[in-house]
Amino acid sequence: MKKMNLFKKLAVCLSAGALLSASVSAAAAPVGYSIPGSFTVSPFTTPGATNISVCVHTMLTYLAGSSPSHADINAGLSIMTIPSYLNSHQRRHRYVQAANPTLTDFKHMVWYDIVTCQVPTLMRISGSGIARWYYSPVGNGIMVTGITSDKMQVKIADPMGYVAAGCPVYYSKPTAVVQSYTHWICY
Repeated sequence: MKKMNLFKKLAVCLSAGALLSASVSAAAAPVGYSIPGSFTVSPFTTPGATNISVCVHTMLTYLAGSSPSHADINAGLSIMTIPSYLNSHQRRHRYVQAANPTLTDFKHMVWYDIVTCQVPTLMRISGSGIARWYYSPVGNGIMVTGITSDKMQVKIADPMGYVAAGCPVYYSKPTAVVQSYTHWICY
């Protein structure tokens, strides 16, 4: 009789352990953070619009409610002047820039923008290996609008989704892959 009770207790403990393990696994799943509100990527509708000008236009529309035209954005705009351009056209966030961030710095910069300041991050990507991206980026601009709590995945808004075959406008990628393609970041 005592052996039977011992087996029943063992079965109950194993069953409870399995339930506890399942609930811990579910609780450990990363939480996703995104900038608040609606973030809509501007399409390439204006002649002369560049990938970077579309990103700047999109970000200013989100941050300030409106944006100068693509032609006005393109006039004299270079990678080095984007932070000051963004800062002169909106007051929600003061953007700065960095080149070739490490993975640790990249995660911190994106987390700061998305979670702390609730604004998008702009970056310029380049690299080969279409297997890791939807196209071969050659200085393309993308915007990050979300990050997981473990900082292992980011949500991307990519104007190339309007023109590159098979590329969606909104998608997620591992943070390490995005950082490996990033040679400039505006956060």
